[in-house]
Amino acid sequence: NLVPYYLGESCLKPKQIGGQILKGKDLLHYFKSYMDIFQQDELPEPKTILGATAEANIRAALAAAKDKYVEEMEKVIKRVGGDKGYINETDLTTHHAEAMDKAENLFNTCKNSEDQNLVLNIWRSSSPTWKTSTLTI
Repeated sequence: NLVPYYLGESCLKPKQIGGQILKGKDLLHYFKSYMDIFQQDELPEPKTILGATAEANIRAALAAAKDKYVEEMEKVIKRVGGDKGYINETDLTTHHAEAMDKAENLFNTCKNSEDQNLVLNIWRSSSPTWKTSTLTI
């Protein structure tokens, strides 16, 4: 009875960073950012660690936005494409723009950084295959 008690919902609370629930896949972004810092020979300054956390937050927000975009586009293909297996270019372009708006809105609500240059650099360096818009901050 002890293990179910400690692993039950009443004892396990999701970790939150900046008011956003941290998902398992988001942890990867944090691990990568911290590993980059701690691979140095010297102990990093606290400012560097805060910067890594900010970068990881932005990368996690970007990953969530990409997931939202893919989810929205998959809905469209299932709904509109149906049994035909295709969708006309005009409809696809319209749905792409709507999905990008939803993804960008999610990104803007998730990112938790005052460093606008860092946000823009990460946005611009992300894969261009799923996004074509320019970020509005």
